[in-house]
Amino acid sequence: MKLRAFSLLELSIVFVVIGILVSGISAGIDLYQDFRLATARTLTLNSRVGRIEDLSLWVETSSDKSFTKTNPSQGEFIGEWRDINPLNNNKAKFIQNTQNYKPKYIKIGIGGIPSLEFNPLKTAENVTFLNLNNNYVDINTNNTIFIVFNPYLLGGMLLVSSNSSNYDYRILIQSQIEGATYPSASSKKIRYSLTNLQNTTAIEIDKDTAFSSNDVMENNAQIVGLKRDFNLNKYSIKLNNSVKYTTKTMEDSNIINSNLTIGMLNASGSDKRQFSGQISEIIIFNKALSDKEYEDVESYLKIKYQIKF
Repeated sequence: MKLRAFSLLELSIVFVVIGILVSGISAGIDLYQDFRLATARTLTLNSRVGRIEDLSLWVETSSDKSFTKTNPSQGEFIGEWRDINPLNNNKAKFIQNTQNYKPKYIKIGIGGIPSLEFNPLKTAENVTFLNLNNNYVDINTNNTIFIVFNPYLLGGMLLVSSNSSNYDYRILIQSQIEGATYPSASSKKIRYSLTNLQNTTAIEIDKDTAFSSNDVMENNAQIVGLKRDFNLNKYSIKLNNSVKYTTKTMEDSNIINSNLTIGMLNASGSDKRQFSGQISEIIIFNKALSDKEYEDVESYLKIKYQIKF
């Protein structure tokens, strides 16, 4: 059987067909991404989060009100992450004015919807963080905090809260053992510590080295929920489906005009504790949520980010 070479016309037709197929696939992917983003926005608007009393802060990455642009571009540096709390008329903003310190907007992040990427180089020298700057929030003695994150590397600070006026108290939410160098392979647990900075020794009044979450998994989307109930002297930390409780005597520690930092402990000091990975949502309530309220918020986050547990 004699083989015949393709003519230029036939080859041209093949290339045209391939181009149409590729364009169709790309268009289909874009349509699916648009659908996922629209679904996430609907879930956010209809969630119970904005209807629960004492909502102090709510930042997330899918809303058309979260950033200065309705739809930022892939890889765009983000210098402003806005609070979408419907219960607060004076909404906070996380700010970063230095270009090299800005996190990046990732279109297909946790759950296939946008995320902010911090310190993607995974190095101790790289600095990426957001500050509330001149905008402050209050964190009461009783509080509940949710964070949706995906760590590239274990170790580092998810959220830091400190009193802006006299630094009486500071909350640290971190995956980093105390005294460990960055990064630390043993930093596998989420820890919530409240430090009394009135003491020169910075006594961690609500710190229990034995009380922390189960192991955090690298390159896995996770929901961490932390609840502090002063009335019951009770803490809980839930990482996905694993929850731990502890009961201990607590101090009445309202943090008024709290300045929050996302992504690291200290930009100028040697102990930076940078977080490396993606963060998509942070919710803070100024009360210990009831079991039903907690379940409703957690369910919303699970569905939105397609996290199963």
